[in-house]
Amino acid sequence: RLYRTGDRVRWSTDGVLEYLGRLDQQVKLRGFRVEPEEIEARLLALDGIAQAVVLVRETAAGAQLIGYYTASEPLDEQDVKTALAAELPEYMVPAQLMRLDAMPLSPSGKLDRRALPEPVWQVREHVEPETALEQQIAAIWREVLALPRIGLRDDFFALGGHSLLATQIISRTRQACDVELPLRTLFDASELGAFAEQVRLIQAAGQRNQQLAIGKVDRSQPVPLSYSQQRMWFLWQMEPDSPAYNVGGMARFRGVLDVGRFEAALQALIMRHETLRTTFPSINGVAQQKVAAQTGVRMDWQDFSAFSEAERQRRVQQLADHEAHTPFNLETGPLLRACLVKAGEQEHYLVLTLHHIVTEGWAMDIFARELSALYEAFIDDRESPLAPLPVQYLDYSVWQRQWLESGERQRQLDYWTAQLG
Repeated sequence: RLYRTGDRVRWSTDGVLEYLGRLDQQVKLRGFRVEPEEIEARLLALDGIAQAVVLVRETAAGAQLIGYYTASEPLDEQDVKTALAAELPEYMVPAQLMRLDAMPLSPSGKLDRRALPEPVWQVREHVEPETALEQQIAAIWREVLALPRIGLRDDFFALGGHSLLATQIISRTRQACDVELPLRTLFDASELGAFAEQVRLIQAAGQRNQQLAIGKVDRSQPVPLSYSQQRMWFLWQMEPDSPAYNVGGMARFRGVLDVGRFEAALQALIMRHETLRTTFPSINGVAQQKVAAQTGVRMDWQDFSAFSEAERQRRVQQLADHEAHTPFNLETGPLLRACLVKAGEQEHYLVLTLHHIVTEGWAMDIFARELSALYEAFIDDRESPLAPLPVQYLDYSVWQRQWLESGERQRQLDYWTAQLG
């Protein structure tokens, strides 16, 4: 059988398949596999568009699909998006469409993708938020979208927002404003002013946030796993030697590195987040969360600086591959491994590996930011600049079970049974 995967490989004489890249432009965006060529075909099918290219660009709000096209006359961007949305799922509609006079070409006459301009997000005439509620919501939008200023007329999606960021906006607004706020509110009222007005109306109607606040849990008692942790634990029981759910990567540092203070920052970060000190022993056949009093992590140290540059790179990659494929024991832990590699006097690599049961993508962004903040503080002989955490993931896992067992599980089950029936 021949499986056409879209991958381009070379079959060496000893029978090994070497991966060379993709035959197409397929990308993965927010968990979805996206074929930019399919979006380009839909654009080219629209009246007036002569050429089209779609690619993924990194922005302050994360990876975004950007569409570029040439046309004899300017087209209304919203009309084009509406036409695409009728043919494509939401995640395949470009966040922004840019009209060009001509596509940039390389000296050989081919499309030069790297010469395509960076997107400039639409910012309408600035109208400063006035009421306390508008200012509160504007602060949430600024933080989620990573923008310094947002006005009442600015549109969430025109600023680079997408469905994953929308869930963050809704969740934070629910908690900050104490309202029962459906996700569709942001899609129906995507301008900041209109969204704030909807929140005001919901507040006036007395529709308070129905989710109970997350409380502190007694650490001396056995604590159950969250549902996502329970899935991870079950899969580990099935395949304890599998590294499939290892998470991590490698960071490169240039400049003088104070190794002692860097390790102190890492240890402080692990002490700050209980989930990084949590193991999952089985008590009478039931997995529980157990938080260690100490980190249990010792940062390993390797010195490759004496080798040639090519050999250093080979050894660093070999180390990273080894760490990525070494399984964890969820019952005994620790579930974090760190190794610092010296490649030169002003070049170091941090190889970091965790199990997915204690981290995920959003959390790794927090990990990097806080590790940096702690290291900078320790270099200046200052205390940690990070405020104490009011709750930990362990508290959330108990809250999640209480919330679902209070009737939410049945409500959701009834909904999906009706939808899929």
